[in-house]
Amino acid sequence: MKIIIAGDGDTGSHLARQLSREDQDVVLMGTDTDRLTDMDSRHNIMTFEGEATSLSALREAGAAGCDLFVAVTPWGNSNIVSAQLAKSMGAVKTMARIDNPELIDAGSRHLMQRLGIDTLVYPEYLASKAIAATLDHAWLRNRYSIHDGAIVVAGAKIRPGAPIDGMAMREFGKSVHGFHVAAIRRGNDTIIPRGDDTILGRDMVWFTLAGGEEAELARLCGRANPHIRKVMVAGAGKMTRVLCANLTTPRDLTVIDPDRKRCRRLLEATGSNVTVVNADYRDLDVLREEKLRDMDAFLALTDSSETNIVSCLVARDFGVAKTVAEIEDMQYFSEADSLDIDTLINKKLLTSSCIYQMMLDSILPTPRCLAIEDAEVAEIVVREGAGITSAAVRDLKFPKGTTLGGLIRDGRGMLVGGDTRIMAGDHLVVFCLSGALPRMQKLLR
Repeated sequence: MKIIIAGDGDTGSHLARQLSREDQDVVLMGTDTDRLTDMDSRHNIMTFEGEATSLSALREAGAAGCDLFVAVTPWGNSNIVSAQLAKSMGAVKTMARIDNPELIDAGSRHLMQRLGIDTLVYPEYLASKAIAATLDHAWLRNRYSIHDGAIVVAGAKIRPGAPIDGMAMREFGKSVHGFHVAAIRRGNDTIIPRGDDTILGRDMVWFTLAGGEEAELARLCGRANPHIRKVMVAGAGKMTRVLCANLTTPRDLTVIDPDRKRCRRLLEATGSNVTVVNADYRDLDVLREEKLRDMDAFLALTDSSETNIVSCLVARDFGVAKTVAEIEDMQYFSEADSLDIDTLINKKLLTSSCIYQMMLDSILPTPRCLAIEDAEVAEIVVREGAGITSAAVRDLKFPKGTTLGGLIRDGRGMLVGGDTRIMAGDHLVVFCLSGALPRMQKLLR
């Protein structure tokens, strides 16, 4: 599959790195010579220097014969134009990152499709959905529901001293029966665990569970499960406006921003449902006056990654149970992940993961795929006569870097043990490191 990615920023580069592990024919197109040279030398990626809106550059990059054209430059209008041009040249499918919320509604999407853009991705909308989900399940970093909750994929950070801090996987399997540890994120490494691996405090751990056990899982992870009603938000920019429009659960929101125009714009967009305070969110006296100590959650959604990190640490000192920080500067992302901040939001990573999921849907025979940092979660339907049905799970040879998180059979979620026999028609939830999923295909034939 030939894929052209127009945009060599953080989003395009991250997406190109992910796809290079899938042995796809990837061309990264951009104007940053140093970035392109580095990507070409370090990864299995072809690069092309040129403007995404140039007809000659698109033609030379191979847009006319590509299976998928993805436009993720920082400029929404340029992405729309370049995707239209690529489609007119013969690109089979096109995607464009946009920055205009008006294009998200169904009518505008149909218009864009008629103009040659198959899929639109709006980063602020993706981020607002992620924040809303983390407020609904406050103790979890991420949560995905598969088949209406038959299987739940939950990501949680382990508190030091939690009941499972220091527990080996073999011991976990013997003493805990309602959950499966599918992946462990430690520092910059993702581990698909085996019996000798150990869960440690501050690990980010991905569990699968067959629904209804989340309160017990919170206890094992050393986490409380607070009910989020009162929320303070630092920053009244676009991200906050989109979030207010997409919150599905009623919240008491207090938004603080020193810019009077942004405050007025937010009030016009939300009406009287949000309390907007025109003040400096870095002023401790303002935070005390607005009763930060009484808040259930604090969201730092300003334009400054540094401010968001510090603001969340201040909110934690005030006793706020749930903190969320938007970190767009990638140099701070890994460092912030080690701090006492519950959830980190990065629109670039969310955008690249969303596009990556869409691409996996067209590359692999999977009804649903989720991209989690440098790992993947796939739901795969088992066909009649597949090799994976030939023996119990313990007797099958799974590729390195893969594990079965669970399965759905006749609409009911089940965890997978060594004695489990996979059957035709089962929906398997597979965790694997990026690039390992295609190696599962021979078991599924």
